[in-house]
Amino acid sequence: MNRSAPIASTIVVTPRERFEFAVRSLESLYENTKGPFALVYVDAGSPRDVARRLRALARERDFTLIRCDRYLAPNQARNLGLEFVATEYVVLADNDVVFAPGWLAALERCAAETGAAIVTPLTCIGNPPHTIVHNVGGAADIAEDGGRLLFTQSHPDVVGRRVDEIRGRLKRETTGQCEFHACLIRTEMFARHGKLDENNLSVCDHSDLSIAVRRAGGEIYFEPQSVVTYIPERLRPRELPFYMLRWSEAWARHSHRTFLAKWQAEDGKPHYTYVDFVREYRAFALPVLRRRAVRWCGWRVGSRIVELVEWGLAAIGSARFAGLGAPPRYRVVHEGGKGSGRPAAGAALAEAGAAGVGSPT
Repeated sequence: MNRSAPIASTIVVTPRERFEFAVRSLESLYENTKGPFALVYVDAGSPRDVARRLRALARERDFTLIRCDRYLAPNQARNLGLEFVATEYVVLADNDVVFAPGWLAALERCAAETGAAIVTPLTCIGNPPHTIVHNVGGAADIAEDGGRLLFTQSHPDVVGRRVDEIRGRLKRETTGQCEFHACLIRTEMFARHGKLDENNLSVCDHSDLSIAVRRAGGEIYFEPQSVVTYIPERLRPRELPFYMLRWSEAWARHSHRTFLAKWQAEDGKPHYTYVDFVREYRAFALPVLRRRAVRWCGWRVGSRIVELVEWGLAAIGSARFAGLGAPPRYRVVHEGGKGSGRPAAGAALAEAGAAGVGSPT
């Protein structure tokens, strides 16, 4: 890493839904990020052996490692990481992502050349990495329709396609929303408008930020020269409590309800809400149990058995959750070098409060 060049970006990595992939993700980040950067890793409730490996890596690589022994919702973890950011840009990244060479330089270049408030990369999904399109931006809007305000979102038709088939169609352009697998944001957006809304426990978080930034006059750009890949893998049993809490119906309902109330809107797609989405998404976590329960007990009873198991695991996760409304208790396990320590910008962000960048205007 060239330490003589100025550091433009701090990368804040937080748990998305699991923990086991964290070290592999960080190794990919360092292998594929050539320019200088600061790194802040928020470790919220990972198992002891994962926490131990993160601690060793933080000392080896000299990045800032923050440890909270309880689970945090993603926006809580991101807001905690933001307190340690003093650079022009912050990249919010999940801990289950791998990175293609040059990904960060492409995001920074796009922001510098366009003045974008947010830059979102080409996000792929699965193995082999950087092969199948997962996200290229999209639309998220609160619009009037027949005297009602409706929340709607959509995604381009290239989602799910092979990158080599549609690469020629991808270009740098403005878009309607980012996703939090990885995205670059001008840090001043948080200093001016407040931090992320922590009522968005599991869903609506990226839409809320995207709508708020555009309402404040900022532009969101899609940059296809920056490529990252979200890697879903089979969960280990000890990851299930956090996963089931993260995608629980209780968290989804709270997030969905408070998001719509905040923007004084109705859901433009009431026949398929975020609660339906998380119910389907949870099905990936217990495939063997689901198949056996349905085979032995029939679809109705088997599905109910799986729901009870999911509810029980979410209850365990909830008992380990730091809660909402009060700052989480944490400790700085390792304070990194230049650009990674607690800066004056952290105080400015703290003063901005947790009302959220997503405050309607």
